[in-house]
Amino acid sequence: MDITQLVYFIKIVECDFNLTLAAEKVHITQSALSQVVSNFENGEGILLFTRKNGRLNELTPAGHVLYRYALEIVQKHQEMLKAIKNEANKLVGSVRIGIPPTLLRSYFIPFLPEFISHHKNIGIEIIEQSANELKALLLDNALDIAVLVQPAALNKNQFEEYSIRLGEYAAYMSIHHDLAELDKIDWSDLKGYPVGTFQKSLTSYHIVLKKLKHAFPKAKIQFTSTSWEYLLETTKDSNKIVIMPIMPKKSAKQNYFLQKKFKESLSFDIGLYRPLKSFYNPAEIILHGALIDFFNSGIMK
Repeated sequence: MDITQLVYFIKIVECDFNLTLAAEKVHITQSALSQVVSNFENGEGILLFTRKNGRLNELTPAGHVLYRYALEIVQKHQEMLKAIKNEANKLVGSVRIGIPPTLLRSYFIPFLPEFISHHKNIGIEIIEQSANELKALLLDNALDIAVLVQPAALNKNQFEEYSIRLGEYAAYMSIHHDLAELDKIDWSDLKGYPVGTFQKSLTSYHIVLKKLKHAFPKAKIQFTSTSWEYLLETTKDSNKIVIMPIMPKKSAKQNYFLQKKFKESLSFDIGLYRPLKSFYNPAEIILHGALIDFFNSGIMK
């Protein structure tokens, strides 16, 4: 008998050998339950029940032995399942992952909530700092994984580098902006308009400013923030233009601003970095692998 059949057998005894009632309790038909009993008795050549007028009456001596062991086996099986579940629910470890604010909003909002909900036994600490601050934390062994714009200038003998996607900047503007009718825009089209991006401590500021100065040397970034929401709000019914990494399609669907790509794209690589070491805890392995799978799946495209 397997564990399910042992449960059926116990239920028959508990229901005073009433097959109809026992079948209802275990959610199968009476004929199916009767067949389980017949198959075992015929297959093993052992009678488990005495019968009276064709109905089960009581346990035979062999049936009493089986009943005693069945109770013990089913109880142990339940204890085993509970122990396995408890072990699986234990915290398998924690991970400290550093992500710059610009990248966190652009690429990780779709990933992190779902990962956390499916891995409740993994503790995740998200450190949201500038790229330079995250590099310093990584070098001080205060991070397990860091997401940085490449090149991160980290020693390849000390850190593993994995390129997880190619990012691109876009211009965000009001739906009523002078440039709203253009399909794509030139960098020179920005001349004369107030341009904003993320604050100076973040890599995006320097990438964008360098590109602007290439288009017109006297270019300046006139307003900054660490907040996506604030920067996008500044475009509402104004002539301001915000330059930020392209957001996921779901995040970019708003009714007051437009996302415009540049004819001459400004792209960048995002790298996944972690210290090279002989042992990674299970939580680090699971998160690192899930990040790679997520971006390789093309879900962000």
